[in-house]
Amino acid sequence: MQSFEKVFLITISIPFFVVLLFFVWAALYGPESYYRFEPYIDTEMSVGYSPEKFESIEIGMDTLTVKKILGEPLYKNYDSTRLEASIKYEYTNDGKLLKQEVALYMSNDYAWHRGGLVFNDLGIVTQKKGEWVHD
Repeated sequence: MQSFEKVFLITISIPFFVVLLFFVWAALYGPESYYRFEPYIDTEMSVGYSPEKFESIEIGMDTLTVKKILGEPLYKNYDSTRLEASIKYEYTNDGKLLKQEVALYMSNDYAWHRGGLVFNDLGIVTQKKGEWVHD
């Protein structure tokens, strides 16, 4: 009877641990997850940008002040389709890992941190977009 119980426990426990291991792997390295050990692992940043510097930017600042703090953005998008024209500066982008050679288990597309600003036609910050993106 004891050998039957041991075999039964082993038969039940092995699939349980395999499934548990999968969920632990998915939580740490799964697609579009927030990578706790290095949160900005998949965030491409412009030269001079840092999350701490971005936090110091406030609504109402002008483009010259922003550029002194953060430098040039990765991308500038002009939007004149609205009633008010606006300029969007993107200081971060997705896909940093795609441009690097990394270990296979790290080659997923992780969440990235958006750091973007919207300026009105006078060059004043009207919106600040700092958020985690899981796309």
